[in-house]
Amino acid sequence: MPQESRFRVERPIPIFACLVACGVLCALPPLAAAGYIALPAALWCLRSQGKTSFLYPFGWFLGALSSVAIGVIDVGAGITTAVTMWLALALLSTLCTAPAFGQHASALERSAWVFIPLSLPPLALIYPLPPAAAAGWWSPSTGALGVLCTIVLAATLLESVKRASWKRIAVPALCVAILNLHAVLVPPTPSRVKAVSLPVGKPPVDFIGSIRAAVQYAPVVRGAAAVSQASGESTPTIMLPENVLGPVSPGQVGALQLPPSTRLIAGGSGKVPWAESMQKGVWVLPDRVFFPAIQPIPVIENGVKPHWSAIGRTATIGDDSYSLLVCFEAITSLPLYHLNFSTPILLLGNGWWDRSGIMDIEDSLGRSWARLFNDPIAISRGYPLPGKAP
Repeated sequence: MPQESRFRVERPIPIFACLVACGVLCALPPLAAAGYIALPAALWCLRSQGKTSFLYPFGWFLGALSSVAIGVIDVGAGITTAVTMWLALALLSTLCTAPAFGQHASALERSAWVFIPLSLPPLALIYPLPPAAAAGWWSPSTGALGVLCTIVLAATLLESVKRASWKRIAVPALCVAILNLHAVLVPPTPSRVKAVSLPVGKPPVDFIGSIRAAVQYAPVVRGAAAVSQASGESTPTIMLPENVLGPVSPGQVGALQLPPSTRLIAGGSGKVPWAESMQKGVWVLPDRVFFPAIQPIPVIENGVKPHWSAIGRTATIGDDSYSLLVCFEAITSLPLYHLNFSTPILLLGNGWWDRSGIMDIEDSLGRSWARLFNDPIAISRGYPLPGKAP
């Protein structure tokens, strides 16, 4: 009896630790979010073993969202803010998916409760690393329907585990293999934009700082334009990371000294009619056209307002149309409502603060959304300067 009692007390701890580890693995690039496919089966296994505590799914989400806490610390927001956001998001995730942990839920119901609630507005616009992002890895080129396909796949996997038979999963697995084979053999046509990723400093906040940034990045832009022209591109379009230019001014455009017929896409800030303060977004130069970001980072980016009316719209740059994703937007479910089939995606991120490689997760999720809509994606991101990260 003493041995049985000790076994019952200690067993929940390794199970909880295992779920945290599974959550961490689920968030790791290059296939970030793909592991959510196993969460419904994991929840059923726990219930079948008589485990009823919601600390178990809470542990999974603690692991999956640990990158949020690391990123908030890296950006310099403080440990208290990081832990608060981490625990709040994990608790929110557990509450939203609680029915998936119910005793009498069917396989399809468990799967639906894992993938759907966190991908519905308004959570879709602010929740990082959503389960729906797994659809890009398991059901590429199927669009929003891919989320439903992934729900069915996860439910079938649960049934296979439940019945200890792999016959049920054979057909869905074959469909997944065919879709992924098609994604590899028939990739979308790459966009004409040449994306440049490079070490960057903290974003400039005034016009003097923005002119200094223009002087700093001008040689990079001219070099990239020369490479594009040498490869036969008569009107090069170069893309720099998010918010490297700061507030754009005529003096800054002059300092860039853009070569003739060259167009620059870069992150910066600008004035918009619906906000009093400067907003972050994407500048197209020398045209000086500004596309404000749709969704800023909650809590972290104070004073920056959302621009939800731009959801689903494309940006016409030159003769082509593009779907723009600015940093944080790529790690939410916003792309599910914003992207269009076979429309090139431009993802701009700024990792001047990124000491831990968190931006790799953003890149991975961006590629997953691109696969879901069969879109080519160009990614321009910043890396921290040596010794300059906060």
